[in-house]
Amino acid sequence: MNPVLFISHGAPNLLLRNTPHGAFLQDLGQSLPRPESVIVLSAHWYADKLLVGGAPHPSTIHDFAGFPQALNERKYAVAGNPELARQICTHLIEAGIRAEFEPSRGLDHGVWTALSLMYPDADVNVVPVAMPFRWAPSTLMRLGRVLGELRDDKTMIIASGGLVHNLRQLGRPDQPPEEWASAFAGWMLRALGEDRRDDADRYRALAPYADIAHPSEDHLLPLFVAWGAAGGGGETLYEGFDYGNLGMHAVAFWD
Repeated sequence: MNPVLFISHGAPNLLLRNTPHGAFLQDLGQSLPRPESVIVLSAHWYADKLLVGGAPHPSTIHDFAGFPQALNERKYAVAGNPELARQICTHLIEAGIRAEFEPSRGLDHGVWTALSLMYPDADVNVVPVAMPFRWAPSTLMRLGRVLGELRDDKTMIIASGGLVHNLRQLGRPDQPPEEWASAFAGWMLRALGEDRRDDADRYRALAPYADIAHPSEDHLLPLFVAWGAAGGGGETLYEGFDYGNLGMHAVAFWD
């Protein structure tokens, strides 16, 4: 059975730099059983309703600015899986979760930067699923539980975001994290490892420096979908920061 993964994707120029996190993602793709299809929920696709991307050949979306032109020319020519996308929609609807098939959605950089390192030959099918606006962590965990019922030896679920994400608090690439970033990341990793699901909706009150670590929740909320898709706690696969305080952590849920 494939694990459910939460991956911090970082800045898109990760693909152009020699970093420990980039090397970790390359090794991760080689060490895990290779799925036929990957269902990905990214912090860069939120919608007011649950959409499932079913493009047979999803485009590469360059949803950023201020990076080298080489990134704007980068393509991740991976295939989609319309059949799986329709199966996801049907499964969600049967579980009482409204979902719609989206025939033309491409892959944002939260999807293709990580997958380009994990699967550089673009030899897995990718189905993006939108993150719904304003859902509480526990509701997202329920969504994850339903999606997790589709996980098997052929299908992997990946949530792509960032364990610590405050773009106003970035530093140099080689700068160590500040205490607030390390403290929040440590609390969250312990909560995941101990499977403290009852703390999910209260994490902003319980976790130290939560408001600084995530002024907006967009990059953390995919984590709760991954957590809900498995039956147990998470194993920390990678701990580290980039640009000072940008959390680059990765967690696997095996149960």
